[in-house]
Amino acid sequence: MTSSKKVVGFGIDLGKNVFHLIGVNDVENVLLNKKLRRGRLSAYGSILGPCLIGVETCGGSNYGAREINKLGHKVQLMSPRYVKCNMNNYNDAEEICEAVSRP
Repeated sequence: MTSSKKVVGFGIDLGKNVFHLIGVNDVENVLLNKKLRRGRLSAYGSILGPCLIGVETCGGSNYGAREINKLGHKVQLMSPRYVKCNMNNYNDAEEICEAVSRP
């Protein structure tokens, strides 16, 4: 099975000012590892094709999910109990990305 070079899923670790993104392809190989400031997330999300984005629920996750939905992406909010907390934002984004691919 060959893997594509297109990002089909994201995990985003939301923070106050900085967001960490992990993007994976159809066989869950990490293709993108990025850190964005709050104001740059919507601009970056608008240049991507529609994809599945996982977000861990927190105080601002509903607002963030609505804004991401406006860009044409499908957002799945997940309870923190399904995401192993690693106290590292990149690792948390990777765990969110892995959790969003589960049934």
